[in-house]
Amino acid sequence: MELSATLQFRGKNWTANLRQGTSLAIPLDFDNQQPNCFGTPPARREAWKSRGFIGSTAAGGSCNVDSIQLIPHCNGTHIETIAHILHGQVPIAEVAPTGPLLAQLVSVTPEPWANCGETYSECSLPGDLVITARQLQVLVKPGTEAVILRTLPNPPDKRIRNWSQTPAVPYLTREAARLLVQLEIQHLLLDLPSLDRGDDQGQLLAHHEFWQVPSLSRQAGPQSRLKATITELIFVPDGLPDGDYLLLLQAAAWLTDAAPCNPIVFPFCCLT
Repeated sequence: MELSATLQFRGKNWTANLRQGTSLAIPLDFDNQQPNCFGTPPARREAWKSRGFIGSTAAGGSCNVDSIQLIPHCNGTHIETIAHILHGQVPIAEVAPTGPLLAQLVSVTPEPWANCGETYSECSLPGDLVITARQLQVLVKPGTEAVILRTLPNPPDKRIRNWSQTPAVPYLTREAARLLVQLEIQHLLLDLPSLDRGDDQGQLLAHHEFWQVPSLSRQAGPQSRLKATITELIFVPDGLPDGDYLLLLQAAAWLTDAAPCNPIVFPFCCLT
């Protein structure tokens, strides 16, 4: 049975089939290979044991009860708020939208830093790969709420990659992050471990630009974007073409700066 929704977007009527959603989350396999970044330990689980109880039917328990240990920023698909770079709390549960968003999926091939003509920091090296404002300017259409960035090439090993051992992990220039702000993009999703260079001496310059927090500051200002979110370590299947989608972010309702997330996109088409 088809379940569809109709909406008005860019002055036209559109329809979306809500039975054809595609998850952009990387399934977190606790028993096999996982994505990993910044040299952190892998996520793990173990059967809970307490006063004679064991949460494993294989070990003789009455039911399975796992204790999970993970680092949301490093162990898989996660969403984060401006609290990632601030002293104060802006929890995921209070910021992440619960309804559908209008999203645009764009594919981009990062280019060498040496040729980009844009800025990041003194940490950048000629062999770095970056996503630039010049690239996004021709790809991202104004009037959308969320942008999903798929970097090319797009091999399936992104889902289990150890990014700490990957040379030249791409990142956004400051101008690229600033352009997304100018286009009023509230929610950014990308298939990288971070907007920023993996080692930039803790500056997180693209994060600061996207959330409009002065460089190195830990305090929000009058222009800071408290409702904006960043979702990292997604994986976009090759079968999804670039274009417009309905997006459900589906963030865990945690009172933290970051939480696991299961973004789902639904294709929609124009009726009029």
